[in-house]
Order: sequence, then structure tokens, then C-alpha cells
Amino acid sequence: FIVWSGAIESVTGYSVEEYSSTNIDRWAEMIHPDDRQQALDLLEKVIASASEYNIEYRFRRKDGSYITVADRGGFMIDTGGKASRMLGAMSDISERKLAEEELAEREKRYSALFNLSPSGIVLEDTEGNIVDVNEAFCKSLGYTREELVGKNVRVLASPEQLSVIEHHIALLRSDKMLEHVVHDVRKDGTLCWMELHETSISLASGQQGFLVVAHDITERKRAEERIRLLAHTMESISEMTCIIDFEDRITFVNQA
Repeated sequence: FIVWSGAIESVTGYSVEEYSSTNIDRWAEMIHPDDRQQALDLLEKVIASASEYNIEYRFRRKDGSYITVADRGGFMIDTGGKASRMLGAMSDISERKLAEEELAEREKRYSALFNLSPSGIVLEDTEGNIVDVNEAFCKSLGYTREELVGKNVRVLASPEQLSVIEHHIALLRSDKMLEHVVHDVRKDGTLCWMELHETSISLASGQQGFLVVAHDITERKRAEERIRLLAHTMESISEMTCIIDFEDRITFVNQA
């Protein structure tokens, strides 16, 4: 038989008097059908081995609703070395389980956004060490994730950018939000222009870190440079020169 005591009513919804007649069979019947066999199999195992009973399962309250409980117990051993009595406790952990499920769902959504984002995303600690990167950032610089995680962002910077990085890290540590353009070095040694949006965040570890969203604007920079050179060339021509679009509209006239 089972002797019940403690917060019986708050956990099960039954009064102590109502619950006092609950035996193993009735206890098992109150366990959710999907969890019942596992709970019973474990109980049989620990009785045979006189080991610790430790399990979580869904338990039906008096009103028919289910809560998640943590059921833990240990056995007293008789002189023959067999389990004779069990002392245990059953705790309502529904709120904790709900919080864990909500956290897991948020992490799932975050992981999808992180991995599928077309923008490069980098997570750093406050020293600039890379904690995680997404595929888009790796592709921009020609590295794999394994090659970048654990490295310091300084290894990606061109020499003239190193002093700027120190300044930016100091600003981020003081919770400033930054938007700027840097010159990075790809794995193959070529240079690229990266437009960065940076802010301070709390990392999964609970420590302060930085979130960096990076856009490779190298092609845009090259196009701007071509336009600048073309404009300079056109201005250098001594004769009047104009550019006409496909609709016969004049889009540029030099100073001649």
C-alpha cells in the first residue's frame, strides 16, 4: 500500500482523504497513456535493482487536466538486501516544462532565421572572438563555419582596419549601435567591402557579446568607382559630350 502526505491537494486536486486510498494500480491509471508504460517499466526495474526512481510524466488531476510531474524516490533495503519500502516525492513541474518548451521554440525560430538569412550574421564575445556565424557570412569570405568559430574578427580585417576595430569594440562594450563599412580580407587574400550593423546583445551563455549583421557591398563599391571614373573621364574631354538613355533623354553633359 501507499501512504500519501504533503501537498496532495495542490498537486493532484484531491483532498488527502480522497487520495489516501490510491494504490499502485490507481496511481498508474492516472498517468497519461503515452507515459504510463515507461513509468511502470522503470518502477519494475528499480524495484529489482533497489536503485533510484527518477522520471517525469504527465499526471491526471481530479478535474481531468494533466500536469507534468517529476517523480523521484529511493528504496529502503531489508536485511536480505531486497527493496522493502520506497520513499519518494512527486512535484508539479508544469510551469518549468512550459518555459522549457517556449524556450526551445524560440531557439528553433532563431536558428531558422540565423541559418537562412541572406545577410551575413556573426556572434562575437566582447573580445571580438567569433562564437557563431551563419552560412551567408562564410560564403562572403570563403571560409567554412569551422574555420571561423573561435577565431578573432581581427584576422579578417585589412591592416589599416585594425585600429578601427579596437575603437568599435570599445563603443559596443558601452552599448552603442554601429553602422559602418569596413575592408575585409577573404580567405583567398582578395579584399571585399562589408557594410556592418553591430549591437551589443546577451549571448546564449548569458554573457555580453556582439551581434553583427554584414552585407557584402563589394560589387556596389566597384560600380560606384566605375561611375566615378567615367564621370571624371567625361569631364576631362574638351569637347561637349553627353550621354543619352534609350528613351532619348540626356542623362549627362560635361562642362565643355
